[in-house]
Amino acid sequence: MLNAIGLSQPTLRIMCEEEIVYLHPTPESQGPSEDPLLLGTVTLDLPKPRVLKHLTVALVGHQSIGFPSGGVAYEETISLSQKVSLVPETSDGGGDLLLEKGQHSFKFRLLVPSSTPSHERCQHGRVRHSIVAKAKGLGPFGGDVVSKEIPIFLIPNPGGAGPSIPPPAVNYRFQSDEPDLGNSKISLKSQHIMVGGLLLLRLSIVSPPNPVNIHSIRISINQTFTLTSAVNPERIVTIPTEQRHVLLLDHSHPANEGRLSPSEPPPRAIVPNNNHLLPPMKVLRGKGDKLRLRHLGRLPIGESVRPTTLPGSGSGIKVEHEILFEVVYSLVGESTTGEGLEEGCRTPAERRKFGFRTPLDIYSCCCLPDSLSLPPYSADNPNPEDELMERAPPCLCELPFESVLKEHWRDLVTDEDIEDLDEEEDFGGAGEERNVRWVERRTRAKVLDEERSRSQSRERRPGLFGRRTDTR
Repeated sequence: MLNAIGLSQPTLRIMCEEEIVYLHPTPESQGPSEDPLLLGTVTLDLPKPRVLKHLTVALVGHQSIGFPSGGVAYEETISLSQKVSLVPETSDGGGDLLLEKGQHSFKFRLLVPSSTPSHERCQHGRVRHSIVAKAKGLGPFGGDVVSKEIPIFLIPNPGGAGPSIPPPAVNYRFQSDEPDLGNSKISLKSQHIMVGGLLLLRLSIVSPPNPVNIHSIRISINQTFTLTSAVNPERIVTIPTEQRHVLLLDHSHPANEGRLSPSEPPPRAIVPNNNHLLPPMKVLRGKGDKLRLRHLGRLPIGESVRPTTLPGSGSGIKVEHEILFEVVYSLVGESTTGEGLEEGCRTPAERRKFGFRTPLDIYSCCCLPDSLSLPPYSADNPNPEDELMERAPPCLCELPFESVLKEHWRDLVTDEDIEDLDEEEDFGGAGEERNVRWVERRTRAKVLDEERSRSQSRERRPGLFGRRTDTR
């Protein structure tokens, strides 16, 4: 209002060098963590000479948690409060700073503890951070001048110090001599195991002792949330585990042999209701026969899978994951009625399930290298920093699929991956052998009941924080 009648007032702006700050949480048993610095500049515009008594920059975090039942349903707390004084306030006025008319810049640096609860947005809560500058006594009638709040995104990244180092690669290998399937080898590989990243499956089943029908191959992510109250740490609520499908291979969905088109992202994996009516995807006729395939799929995006909470984080919203691999098969010649079956027959035979599950750390989709996260420069817009501060953080989920392939597929399918798994003598030599929990064999009736229950759980329901959650 004062500006409208010709009385110009001081203005205050704040700009950070990076809108994303990468945290490196470390368990206490492993020593001190590496705490990053948030760097930036505060700019003060004065229409006339003024005396600056006090100038501060504050980084504040807010954590909101919605508990499903019992006690207080909604809790909001301050998860971070870091402040630095650029012009310290003194009681005798000795620290006052006389500034001339014009623009004045002050650089600042804030230490951000890596144990700070990181950015989160899920149906169970939010963690958000913002930074603001305040100049005391420069406003109308002796009030304060406050800058516009700027959102800051604190993202955990184990890739190392610096924003341009992505998360580490994953190369898990598993081997089993299952009585029905014989020698089985499975490889799961990802160049950067991130939300929305790529996952390469290699499977080899060689010389099963008896003929078998391979009906489907599935990979899913089990996601579990644990909510801890900041007000009452003894209040801990574990949300029932949700399953998110990553890929499904069957008669209608063949393997892509590790190749994806930049213009055609992989389809979302959905277990069909009539899966038991489809012909087998492969019939193995016993010793001497084999199944060998490669398939390149994509992990779910941030709307359905959240990053794993790393050890050492103080977040009240903890997320854990495990990856589940399953092969659904039946023995040729076996049926629930006792009658013989021909190879590939769709008569209801006993469906059995073989597979494993193992813990998996999935990192944030915001852990991007500079080549993807920096804004594009052009002759029309040589300095896009202003736009950078207004938009959402760069995220792998929102990038064109062509860019995802460029950064995440380049070193994923190598010459080693093109070789047959069954020709590798030392299967675990190049990858990481994992201790896994093998999934028990189950009858066809139990498998079909599970598929029906998954289908019924696909209805969308509103989350506590207004997000729509797809239980697939």
